[in-house]
Formats: sequence, structure tokens, C-alpha cells
Amino acid sequence: MSNLPDQLDVSLRPALRELERIYLAVAKENVDGEFVVLSEHHPVITVQTKGRRKELAHCSFSRWQTDDGIYHNELNLSAEDLCQPVYDIAERLVHEMAHHANALLGLEDTTKAQYHNQQFQTAAVRLGLDVERDGRNGWSRTILDAPLKEVVDSMGIDQAAFRLARVALEKRQVQRNRTRVWICECGYKLRAAEGLELSLTCNVCGTELKTQGGKR
Repeated sequence: MSNLPDQLDVSLRPALRELERIYLAVAKENVDGEFVVLSEHHPVITVQTKGRRKELAHCSFSRWQTDDGIYHNELNLSAEDLCQPVYDIAERLVHEMAHHANALLGLEDTTKAQYHNQQFQTAAVRLGLDVERDGRNGWSRTILDAPLKEVVDSMGIDQAAFRLARVALEKRQVQRNRTRVWICECGYKLRAAEGLELSLTCNVCGTELKTQGGKR
């Protein structure tokens, strides 16, 4: 019994630990000015399935609540896309941190269609992202800028923490059961699966049932 492990050898704990370290490091770089809110109001960082969504990460407002009634935003990274290089993981988290900061400051930085406006661009640049414009989604394309890469490099983030990803569910292919209508001269109708070859006679009028359109 003494040789049994005291922790699971497969766990999200290492990934969550590194994500929280990245958050705190970026927040520490922004303690001056209004972005001090990142240090004053921590989010809950999660790794959850993206379901049918295509997004790699998201920020949801006031999704968590403590037992004393304090609400916290949620920063989530897609569980299906967690096996990525550290720079990509950091970029996604900091991207969502920009949304988190704007939410805390009462600034709307996206539309319902997820168009990222200049409020988002300003926050993202402030946090250390290079931002490019995507015609449909606005200022949504982000990568780490050089100074932020240096911050991430100095932290010694464990790449092995991001070796686990949730298996994506395949889209269910729903096959519709197509039917054809068979009808006799007195109007009796019968529905049967398409492809079946039937030879039926109506017990009332004695005529053969035919498919609508004249084909059996």
C-alpha cells in the first residue's frame, strides 16, 4: 500500500496552475492605472469543453459566486484545444484578460456578433498583445508582443502541463427517414419508407395502391 501514488498521474491541475501563474504575472505588469482591477478582481480560470462552439477561449461575466455573495468572471480555455505551445496558451488567456478588464471597467468591447471594437484593441495592446483587424470580427486577431514573450519566457512555464486535451465529439450525422405516400382510388393513404417496393390492394375499393405521381 505504501507504493500507491498520492495524486493522479492524469490531471488538469498542472494546466490550471500554469494558467493562474500567467494571469498573475500579466496582472502584476499592469498595476499602474485603471488596469489595477486585474489584481483587485481575480476571475475563475477554467478548462471546459467548447461544445458546439468554435471559440478557443471565452470570458463570461459573473458566472461564479462565493458563499458570501461575491461574483467573479470566468476565463475559460477550450479543453479540446489545450495541447498547444505555451505562447499560444498565453495569448488566448491574455486575450480573455482584456475582455475581463473591460468588463470590470464597464466598457463594452464586443457586439453580440463578437465584433471586437477599439475598446478591445486598446485593452489588448495595453496587456501586451499585438492586434490585427479581421474584417468580420474586428480587432480580434492577437499574438504576444515581444516584451510579453520575455515575461512568459522568464516564468519557465511547464510545457508538459499542456499535454492533455479533451477528445472532440464528432458531429452526429442525423439520417432522416424519408417516406413515400401510397394511395388507392378511394383515397386511402399509406406511408412507407422510401425504397420499399410494395404490391398492395385496397380491401375497400379493390384497386392497387400506387405512389403519388403515378409511380409505384
